[in-house]
Amino acid sequence: MKLRKELIEIPVEIFKDIIIEPCIEINEGLKIIAPNESNCIICMFELSKDKFINYDFEGIQKFKIQMDLFNKVLKRIKIKNININFENEKIIIADEDNKKSYEIAVMHDEDGLRESPEIPLDKNFKMESAKLKELLDDALIVSDACKIETKENKLIINSGQLNKHSSKIECTILGEGVVGYSTPH
Repeated sequence: MKLRKELIEIPVEIFKDIIIEPCIEINEGLKIIAPNESNCIICMFELSKDKFINYDFEGIQKFKIQMDLFNKVLKRIKIKNININFENEKIIIADEDNKKSYEIAVMHDEDGLRESPEIPLDKNFKMESAKLKELLDDALIVSDACKIETKENKLIINSGQLNKHSSKIECTILGEGVVGYSTPH
């Protein structure tokens, strides 16, 4: 499978401090899911196969991977397109010329590979990931959970009950909605 590195590098960079060993599913695309012990989704990222430059993977693979290591590998590959393959219980990440490659052992853990609930992802906003990370870092200073709202071309983040934080930033909004976000305990 070949794809633009930034399509996976940006979400992995955001998730690396939140998720230690996410569940990854390769099936008609790539999905990264991080449930907690009670099967609540902490983070979820989905990249459909039409976003890949070349998607030639057949079948279904579900496994866990060490997120920090995955992030470090993506940072070391300097070319903008990468190849991702799965062989012999390892995920292989290489630059598009296959001059540099990394093999990362995966873990199969059936308890960690629960079916993900259907989450309606029809509310979207568009902004730089660094700005989103900065907004979340600000909100999480006063609380370990926050509410994210999209409304009238603004992203609104509120956190805390006793100690409070609020941020508003203009961005492109595609559908209004509200969602909660929290750090794992």
